[in-house]
Amino acid sequence: MGRTAEKPDPALVRMVRELLDRIAAAEGRENDVREEVLEAAGDEFDALAGPQLVPALLRAVGRSQARRTRAVLLLCSGDPSADAIEVMRVWITDPSPEVRSPIIQSIGIDGLEALAPLLADRIANEDDRFCRDMAVHAAGRLRADVCLPAILELVDTDFPRWRLAQALARYATEDVRPYLARWFQDEQQPHEVRLQAAWGLGKLGEERAADYLGDCLLSGEGADRFRCAQALCDIKGWPFEWDLSNVERTAERVRSAR
Repeated sequence: MGRTAEKPDPALVRMVRELLDRIAAAEGRENDVREEVLEAAGDEFDALAGPQLVPALLRAVGRSQARRTRAVLLLCSGDPSADAIEVMRVWITDPSPEVRSPIIQSIGIDGLEALAPLLADRIANEDDRFCRDMAVHAAGRLRADVCLPAILELVDTDFPRWRLAQALARYATEDVRPYLARWFQDEQQPHEVRLQAAWGLGKLGEERAADYLGDCLLSGEGADRFRCAQALCDIKGWPFEWDLSNVERTAERVRSAR
Protein backbone atom coordinates (compact mmCIF):
# COMPACT_ATOMS: atom_id res chain seq x y z
CA MET A 1 0.00 0.00 0.00
CA GLY A 2 2.18 2.80 -1.32
CA ARG A 3 0.31 5.77 0.04
CA THR A 4 0.77 4.65 3.65
CA ALA A 5 4.49 5.46 3.28
CA GLU A 6 3.73 9.15 2.67
CA LYS A 7 3.79 11.57 5.59
CA PRO A 8 0.21 12.71 6.14
CA ASP A 9 -0.75 16.19 7.29
CA PRO A 10 0.22 16.47 10.99
CA ALA A 11 -3.06 18.26 11.70
CA LEU A 12 -4.99 15.30 10.32
CA VAL A 13 -2.91 12.91 12.41
CA ARG A 14 -3.74 14.96 15.51
CA MET A 15 -7.46 14.85 14.73
CA VAL A 16 -7.37 11.07 14.29
CA ARG A 17 -5.36 10.65 17.49
CA GLU A 18 -7.97 12.71 19.35
CA LEU A 19 -10.66 10.34 18.11
CA LEU A 20 -8.63 7.36 19.36
CA ASP A 21 -8.16 9.07 22.72
CA ARG A 22 -11.90 9.69 22.93
CA ILE A 23 -12.59 5.99 22.35
CA ALA A 24 -10.00 5.11 24.99
CA ALA A 25 -11.64 7.43 27.52
CA ALA A 26 -14.97 5.65 27.02
CA GLU A 27 -13.55 2.21 27.77
CA GLY A 28 -14.91 0.76 30.96
CA ARG A 29 -18.06 2.88 30.83
CA GLU A 30 -21.60 1.57 30.27
CA ASN A 31 -22.13 -0.16 26.93
CA ASP A 32 -24.64 2.39 25.67
CA VAL A 33 -22.28 5.27 26.48
CA ARG A 34 -19.36 3.51 24.83
CA GLU A 35 -21.45 2.78 21.73
CA GLU A 36 -22.53 6.42 21.47
CA VAL A 37 -18.93 7.58 21.69
CA LEU A 38 -17.79 5.03 19.13
CA GLU A 39 -20.59 5.92 16.72
CA ALA A 40 -19.83 9.62 16.96
CA ALA A 41 -16.10 9.02 16.52
CA GLY A 42 -16.79 6.80 13.51
CA ASP A 43 -18.95 9.47 11.91
CA GLU A 44 -16.25 12.09 12.43
CA PHE A 45 -13.61 9.75 11.03
CA ASP A 46 -15.70 9.03 7.93
CA ALA A 47 -16.23 12.76 7.43
CA LEU A 48 -12.46 13.18 7.13
CA ALA A 49 -12.43 10.87 4.08
CA GLY A 50 -9.56 11.50 1.71
CA PRO A 51 -6.37 9.92 0.37
CA GLN A 52 -4.42 10.82 3.52
CA LEU A 53 -6.93 9.46 6.05
CA VAL A 54 -5.70 5.87 6.33
CA PRO A 55 -2.02 6.92 6.37
CA ALA A 56 -2.94 9.40 9.11
CA LEU A 57 -4.62 6.62 11.07
CA LEU A 58 -1.55 4.42 10.79
CA ARG A 59 0.69 7.29 11.86
CA ALA A 60 -1.56 8.00 14.85
CA VAL A 61 -1.44 4.34 15.87
CA GLY A 62 2.32 4.00 15.58
CA ARG A 63 3.49 0.82 17.31
CA SER A 64 0.85 0.91 20.04
CA GLN A 65 -1.21 -2.28 20.20
CA ALA A 66 -3.80 -0.52 22.34
CA ARG A 67 -4.28 2.19 19.73
CA ARG A 68 -4.49 -0.40 16.97
CA THR A 69 -7.32 -2.09 18.89
CA ARG A 70 -9.19 1.22 18.88
CA ALA A 71 -8.14 2.19 15.35
CA VAL A 72 -9.70 -0.91 13.82
CA LEU A 73 -13.07 0.28 15.12
CA LEU A 74 -12.68 3.47 13.10
CA LEU A 75 -11.34 1.59 10.09
CA CYS A 76 -14.47 -0.57 9.99
CA SER A 77 -16.95 2.15 10.92
CA GLY A 78 -18.09 3.03 7.39
CA ASP A 79 -17.68 2.01 3.79
CA PRO A 80 -14.01 0.99 3.64
CA SER A 81 -11.77 2.67 1.09
CA ALA A 82 -9.27 0.74 -1.02
CA ASP A 83 -6.53 1.78 1.42
CA ALA A 84 -8.62 0.63 4.40
CA ILE A 85 -9.20 -2.75 2.77
CA GLU A 86 -5.48 -3.22 2.28
CA VAL A 87 -4.89 -2.52 5.97
CA MET A 88 -7.67 -4.98 6.83
CA ARG A 89 -5.84 -7.65 4.81
CA VAL A 90 -2.86 -7.28 7.12
CA TRP A 91 -4.63 -6.70 10.42
CA ILE A 92 -6.95 -9.71 10.06
CA THR A 93 -4.05 -11.83 11.33
CA ASP A 94 -3.11 -9.39 14.10
CA PRO A 95 -2.12 -11.09 17.38
CA SER A 96 -5.11 -9.51 19.15
CA PRO A 97 -8.58 -11.02 18.59
CA GLU A 98 -9.96 -7.56 19.41
CA VAL A 99 -8.37 -6.35 16.16
CA ARG A 100 -9.27 -9.40 14.10
CA SER A 101 -12.92 -9.56 15.16
CA PRO A 102 -14.14 -6.17 13.81
CA ILE A 103 -12.45 -6.85 10.48
CA ILE A 104 -14.03 -10.28 10.20
CA GLN A 105 -17.46 -8.86 10.99
CA SER A 106 -16.99 -5.96 8.57
CA ILE A 107 -16.25 -8.34 5.69
CA GLY A 108 -19.71 -9.83 6.10
CA ILE A 109 -21.57 -6.62 6.89
CA ASP A 110 -20.01 -4.65 4.03
CA GLY A 111 -20.11 -7.55 1.56
CA LEU A 112 -16.36 -7.47 0.89
CA GLU A 113 -16.27 -10.50 -1.38
CA ALA A 114 -12.67 -9.86 -2.38
CA LEU A 115 -11.69 -10.68 1.21
CA ALA A 116 -13.62 -13.96 1.33
CA PRO A 117 -10.41 -16.04 1.05
CA LEU A 118 -9.26 -14.39 4.28
CA LEU A 119 -12.45 -15.58 5.97
CA ALA A 120 -11.76 -19.12 4.76
CA ASP A 121 -8.34 -18.91 6.38
CA ARG A 122 -9.82 -17.61 9.65
CA ILE A 123 -12.43 -20.39 9.70
CA ALA A 124 -9.72 -23.00 9.22
CA ASN A 125 -7.00 -21.53 11.43
CA GLU A 126 -8.55 -19.09 13.89
CA ASP A 127 -7.80 -19.95 17.54
CA ASP A 128 -10.27 -17.51 19.10
CA ARG A 129 -13.77 -19.00 19.33
CA PHE A 130 -15.59 -15.70 18.88
CA CYS A 131 -13.52 -14.71 15.85
CA ARG A 132 -14.09 -18.10 14.24
CA ASP A 133 -17.81 -17.87 15.00
CA MET A 134 -17.95 -14.45 13.34
CA ALA A 135 -15.96 -15.75 10.36
CA VAL A 136 -18.53 -18.50 9.75
CA HIS A 137 -21.34 -15.96 10.14
CA ALA A 138 -19.67 -13.55 7.70
CA ALA A 139 -19.04 -16.33 5.18
CA GLY A 140 -22.72 -17.22 5.33
CA ARG A 141 -23.70 -13.63 4.65
CA LEU A 142 -21.40 -13.57 1.63
CA ARG A 143 -22.39 -17.08 0.48
CA ALA A 144 -18.75 -17.33 -0.54
CA ASP A 145 -17.89 -20.60 -2.29
CA VAL A 146 -14.27 -20.35 -1.19
CA CYS A 147 -15.36 -20.55 2.47
CA LEU A 148 -17.69 -23.53 2.17
CA PRO A 149 -15.07 -26.32 2.49
CA ALA A 150 -13.72 -24.77 5.70
CA ILE A 151 -17.24 -24.49 7.14
CA LEU A 152 -18.03 -28.12 6.32
CA GLU A 153 -14.84 -29.20 8.08
CA LEU A 154 -16.45 -27.95 11.32
CA VAL A 155 -19.57 -30.12 11.02
CA ASP A 156 -18.16 -33.01 13.07
CA THR A 157 -16.47 -30.81 15.66
CA ASP A 158 -17.82 -29.09 18.76
CA PHE A 159 -18.39 -25.86 16.85
CA PRO A 160 -21.87 -24.46 17.64
CA ARG A 161 -24.27 -26.43 15.48
CA TRP A 162 -26.85 -23.65 15.23
CA ARG A 163 -24.27 -21.29 13.71
CA LEU A 164 -23.31 -23.89 11.13
CA ALA A 165 -26.98 -24.45 10.34
CA GLN A 166 -27.53 -20.72 10.00
CA ALA A 167 -24.58 -20.28 7.65
CA LEU A 168 -25.48 -23.29 5.50
CA ALA A 169 -29.11 -22.16 5.37
CA ARG A 170 -27.90 -18.90 3.87
CA TYR A 171 -26.00 -20.83 1.21
CA ALA A 172 -29.08 -22.96 0.48
CA THR A 173 -27.44 -24.93 -2.34
CA GLU A 174 -27.50 -28.60 -3.28
CA ASP A 175 -24.02 -28.94 -1.77
CA VAL A 176 -25.38 -28.19 1.70
CA ARG A 177 -28.76 -29.92 1.40
CA PRO A 178 -27.54 -33.23 2.97
CA TYR A 179 -26.28 -31.45 6.09
CA LEU A 180 -29.44 -29.39 6.52
CA ALA A 181 -31.61 -32.47 5.94
CA ARG A 182 -29.67 -34.49 8.53
CA TRP A 183 -30.17 -31.83 11.19
CA PHE A 184 -33.79 -31.13 10.35
CA GLN A 185 -34.78 -34.79 10.38
CA ASP A 186 -33.03 -35.39 13.70
CA GLU A 187 -35.67 -34.60 16.32
CA GLN A 188 -32.98 -34.75 19.02
CA GLN A 189 -31.40 -31.60 17.64
CA PRO A 190 -32.20 -28.37 19.50
CA HIS A 191 -35.11 -26.44 18.02
CA GLU A 192 -32.85 -23.54 17.07
CA VAL A 193 -30.78 -25.90 14.90
CA ARG A 194 -33.82 -27.49 13.26
CA LEU A 195 -35.31 -24.05 12.62
CA GLN A 196 -32.23 -22.88 10.75
CA ALA A 197 -32.02 -26.16 8.83
CA ALA A 198 -35.71 -25.89 7.90
CA TRP A 199 -35.10 -22.34 6.70
CA GLY A 200 -32.42 -23.51 4.28
CA LEU A 201 -34.42 -26.52 3.13
CA GLY A 202 -37.46 -24.34 2.60
CA LYS A 203 -35.40 -22.15 0.28
CA LEU A 204 -34.53 -25.34 -1.58
CA GLY A 205 -38.23 -26.06 -2.10
CA GLU A 206 -38.90 -28.63 0.64
CA GLU A 207 -42.50 -28.09 1.73
CA ARG A 208 -42.17 -30.21 4.89
CA ALA A 209 -39.54 -27.80 6.16
CA ALA A 210 -41.73 -24.79 5.39
CA ASP A 211 -44.66 -26.51 7.15
CA TYR A 212 -42.47 -26.99 10.24
CA LEU A 213 -41.73 -23.27 10.29
CA GLY A 214 -45.43 -22.54 9.88
CA ASP A 215 -46.35 -24.83 12.78
CA CYS A 216 -43.75 -23.17 14.98
CA LEU A 217 -45.01 -19.73 14.01
CA LEU A 218 -48.62 -20.57 14.87
CA SER A 219 -47.91 -22.39 18.11
CA GLY A 220 -44.70 -20.74 19.32
CA GLU A 221 -44.08 -17.66 21.39
CA GLY A 222 -41.64 -14.81 21.88
CA ALA A 223 -38.62 -14.27 19.70
CA ASP A 224 -39.00 -17.73 18.17
CA ARG A 225 -42.13 -16.60 16.32
CA PHE A 226 -40.25 -13.63 14.89
CA ARG A 227 -37.51 -15.91 13.56
CA CYS A 228 -40.03 -18.33 12.02
CA ALA A 229 -41.89 -15.46 10.40
CA GLN A 230 -38.63 -14.08 9.04
CA ALA A 231 -37.72 -17.48 7.61
CA LEU A 232 -41.10 -17.98 5.96
CA CYS A 233 -41.06 -14.51 4.45
CA ASP A 234 -37.63 -15.18 3.03
CA ILE A 235 -38.77 -18.52 1.57
CA LYS A 236 -42.06 -17.23 0.17
CA GLY A 237 -40.84 -13.82 -0.96
CA TRP A 238 -43.20 -12.02 1.43
CA PRO A 239 -42.25 -8.65 2.94
CA PHE A 240 -40.84 -8.79 6.45
CA GLU A 241 -40.14 -6.27 9.18
CA TRP A 242 -39.03 -7.07 12.70
CA ASP A 243 -42.25 -6.09 14.48
CA LEU A 244 -45.18 -7.98 16.01
CA SER A 245 -47.72 -6.77 13.46
CA ASN A 246 -45.65 -8.28 10.66
CA VAL A 247 -45.39 -11.56 12.56
CA GLU A 248 -49.18 -11.66 12.91
CA ARG A 249 -49.68 -10.86 9.20
CA THR A 250 -47.34 -13.70 8.31
CA ALA A 251 -49.21 -16.05 10.65
CA GLU A 252 -52.49 -15.10 8.97
CA ARG A 253 -50.98 -15.84 5.56
CA VAL A 254 -50.03 -19.30 6.84
CA ARG A 255 -53.53 -19.93 8.25
CA SER A 256 -55.15 -18.80 5.03
CA ALA A 257 -52.97 -21.11 2.95
CA ARG A 258 -53.91 -24.20 5.00
